[in-house]
Amino acid sequence: MRVTMRHKGASGFTLIEMVVVIIILAILSVAAASRWISLTREARIAQLKQLEASVQAANQLVYARSAILGLEKQPKASFFLNPGDSQKIQVRYGNPVWGGDAVTQLLTVTMSEWFYGGRWTVEDIELRIGDRSLYKTPGDLMADGALACYLRVDTTADSVTTKIMDNDC
Repeated sequence: MRVTMRHKGASGFTLIEMVVVIIILAILSVAAASRWISLTREARIAQLKQLEASVQAANQLVYARSAILGLEKQPKASFFLNPGDSQKIQVRYGNPVWGGDAVTQLLTVTMSEWFYGGRWTVEDIELRIGDRSLYKTPGDLMADGALACYLRVDTTADSVTTKIMDNDC
């Protein structure tokens, strides 16, 4: 007796079909990754904008309190912002001096997420507040080749200005 084997149609994918599927998946993953990177950048910039708004609100609060106390025309003064504070806020012409402990005094920021560094002269202060996850040590924030993803707060003799540096966010 002769046994004949029937060969049904081959099942499975050909090599070409598999390569096409892999290429399609690669294209989709590149598109998804670029969108995720864009969302990460937008989130960091949004955090910096929120921080900038907090700094500006603190400036207005300190200036208003200085005006109430009659200190807005004095080149140097200090006062307790709130009853029970342990440190005085340093002001120049009513504007807060954003150096030293002013960040933790005036902003509700967690130093586990943010850190700051600055350059000080007698009259001018350049303060940079950055996202801790972007930098390993605070020294990196002030380095010449540091990532440009931070809030810059400049205090001069009679003004405070803010600027978001977001080139590398």
